[in-house]
Amino acid sequence: MGLRGYVADWTSVAAAADLPEGEMLEADNRGEPVVVARSGGSLYAFEGWCTHEECPLAEGTLTDQQLECYCHGAVFNIRTGEALVGPAVASLETYPVREQDGEIQVEM
Repeated sequence: MGLRGYVADWTSVAAAADLPEGEMLEADNRGEPVVVARSGGSLYAFEGWCTHEECPLAEGTLTDQQLECYCHGAVFNIRTGEALVGPAVASLETYPVREQDGEIQVEM
């Protein structure tokens, strides 16, 4: 079937005003956490658990386009999901995200 007939499942996760620059928030994707971050004027969305030991990434430290997990110091690129610094070696799953009509929406 390919992409013909495919309808994007955009889910509103927050009001755009609720996510200031340099901040993150956690949303729910059918029981799994998704983190949305605003950094450098752009929005990023990625899975909410660290790939090392499933620590909640929304509690980590965001600097520019990097997120450091508070548990063991793993660092991820929030744009690509790439694990940059161990102990995590697996990349994060990322999701399309947009701001529309004053809301932040993630395609899940």
